[in-house]
Amino acid sequence: MIPNHNYAEFVGQAIDSVLAQTYRDFELIVVNNGSRDNSLDVLHAYGGRIRLFDQEDRGQAGARNRGIEESCGELIAFLDADDVWEPTKLEKQVPLFDDPSVGLVYCGHCVTDQDLNVLEVHLPTHRGRLLRRFADVSATIIGGESTAVIRKRCFDELGNFDPRLSISAGWDMYRRICSRYKVEVVTEPLMLYRQHGSNAHLRVTVYEQDVLLRLKKMFADPLSAELMPLKAQAYGRAYLALSGSYLHQGNWRKCLNYAAQALITWPPSLAYLLSTPWRTAARRSVGASV
Repeated sequence: MIPNHNYAEFVGQAIDSVLAQTYRDFELIVVNNGSRDNSLDVLHAYGGRIRLFDQEDRGQAGARNRGIEESCGELIAFLDADDVWEPTKLEKQVPLFDDPSVGLVYCGHCVTDQDLNVLEVHLPTHRGRLLRRFADVSATIIGGESTAVIRKRCFDELGNFDPRLSISAGWDMYRRICSRYKVEVVTEPLMLYRQHGSNAHLRVTVYEQDVLLRLKKMFADPLSAELMPLKAQAYGRAYLALSGSYLHQGNWRKCLNYAAQALITWPPSLAYLLSTPWRTAARRSVGASV
């Protein structure tokens, strides 16, 4: 399913990449999520080739949840409206669900510029029981929702995407899935992740709110009880990540505040704060903010 909000410029390419899949047993749901551009004109042109649902803006989580509720299949694959699939993506991922213990299959991806020129290639390898990796805070299942195919039963058992979260809604959903199911991966780059000026992940304050809420949820969830011994480490790493984010933004007050919280919460943070990468980033930040 494709959630779309004001991406008339890109959503046609996303739809075309789904319609070009070599695996043909699918329905294509597009949720137009309160777009104010000419997205509906683009979407209506596809006629019966897509199932179109138009609603007020409920955020990305709300759009994805509508797609889940409207879907008829046993598997649900997500594609952001500004991303593109390679033609064999579904063909290579779907057979891995023959193992009933697998709840999610993801794949490698290419980072591209706005015109889909490849900038980087990411080939993930993490598979199996991955819950403990979520204590590292960083992305365990890389590439965002556009790489993932998920067994619909996971949503029935664990709930849908949390609308209180923005850019971390996928991380939170994956963590819940990993608490019960195994993960499989196709290591080939089967998705093109388009970078452009309005990508949601660039908003530091949104990331701050999300990372703190997702951790609070994780350590309150009985399904993640095995992670409790790693709580200090998880919060320490999160505070380091937030400190680094604000460092790159040139916000020294928040940078130092989160660095101090990292040291108090998880003393091994000191090793990173004294490291060459940290000091180099700090010098660059000072130069950028003068």
